[in-house]
Amino acid sequence: MLRMPIWYRKTVSCEAKMRIFRACILPVLLYGSEVWSLTTAQERRLNTFYMACLRTLVGVTLGDRISNEKLLELSGQPNLEN
Repeated sequence: MLRMPIWYRKTVSCEAKMRIFRACILPVLLYGSEVWSLTTAQERRLNTFYMACLRTLVGVTLGDRISNEKLLELSGQPNLEN
C-alpha cells in the first residue's frame, strides 16, 4: 500500500521520495551487510533491485535507456558498493 501513494505520485517531490528511501528502505535492504559473504550473482541481484528502486523514484523506465551511472547522478545517490 505504501508503494502506490508515495513512489508513483507526481505531487511528491523526488527529494522527499529519496529521503523516505534512505530512511526506510535502504537500512532494511542493507541490514547486516557488513558480514555478508555474497556471490557475484547475489551482488548483481542486489544492485539490480537498488537501481530499479532509483528508477522508480526518479521516474524513468528501462525504455528510457539511461545508464546506471547517469541514474546515480540524477538521483544523487552513491553506488551501492560504496
